[in-house]
Order: sequence, then C-alpha cells, then structure tokens
Amino acid sequence: MDQRLHGEIITRKTMKNVQADLPKKPKEETTSTNNGAAFVTEYEIPDMNRENDFRYVQSWESYITDILLGSAIIDKAAIYDLEGFRLAATDNFFLSAEEFLDILDKFRWPDKAYKDGVTVFDKHYKVVMADGLHGILAKTGVPGLLQGLSLCKTRKLLVVAIHKDNNKLEKCNQVVMELGDFFIQKGL
Repeated sequence: MDQRLHGEIITRKTMKNVQADLPKKPKEETTSTNNGAAFVTEYEIPDMNRENDFRYVQSWESYITDILLGSAIIDKAAIYDLEGFRLAATDNFFLSAEEFLDILDKFRWPDKAYKDGVTVFDKHYKVVMADGLHGILAKTGVPGLLQGLSLCKTRKLLVVAIHKDNNKLEKCNQVVMELGDFFIQKGL
C-alpha cells in the first residue's frame, strides 16, 4: 500500500532499488533556444508498458536544473505527476495538497482561475491567462513584490515555475510551455 508524505509516495520497494532496476539512459542532447535557455531535444523516456513507473526516471531533477533554472529566468520550479507525486523540485518547494487540487481545478475551469486566482507556496497570484487546456500564467498583485507564476499541465505532468521579476513573465511562460510541449510529444 502506498503512503503519501508531502506529496511524495513511499512504496514497499525503496527508491534505491527502483533506480537500480532502470536501464541506463543516453545522455541528453541540448540546443539553445532564442532566449538562451538550454532545451532538451532528444531523450529516451521509458516504455510505459514496462514494469518501471515513469515517475522514477532519474533525470527529472535535470529538467529542473538544466532547463528551468538553467534559463536564468526561473527562480523556483517543480514537476509533479497528476496524482500529486513530486518528481523533482528546487529546494523546499512543495505544493500543499489543497494547492495542487486547486490548480488542477483551475485548468478545468479557466473562468474560476480568472475570478479566484491561484495560490502556490502560500502566495496568491492573479491569473492573467488561462487557456483551459495546458497553461496558466499569473502574477502577484502586491506592489513591491514582483513575482510571476507559470503552470503547464500535460497528459501526465504538472510543471510549476516562479520567477521574481514581472518583466520576465512571458519569457518564463515560454520556457515552461516549451518543456511542456516536449513532455507532450513524449506522451507524458
């Protein structure tokens, strides 16, 4: 039986044993996008019919460090599966269960996102764009606290990214959505 602790799933099989079962993956090839951020162009995602769960891919952390933080635009980021399992994140970045479920609800009901906004990491953000499918873009409404939020939902993942400068709102969203497009192309 699985148990949840701060969004992490603890199973009978330890993470070390699961990682040892995974086949070695080829090194990622990266190219530079027009904003200077490294973006993955080719990477093998495990076959979903295998016994191994996609959540235990060892490179989730590299998507955070190399792509999202590597863009020099994003300050905090996390990748979750749609069951609330935190796959990777920057230090001490957790969504509460309420925040996670609220975000998923806002993807289904964009009018509610515009009306109520989104709360992430105990900060409230005003939604400036919600397409009702894959993206939500938001910013804080507090003068002096310039922060933006970009959310991307794919078939199986939720990417959350925060940056400190509202001038970077569209650039942050571009990096997050490009990563989301990559995951969608890989069936995630």
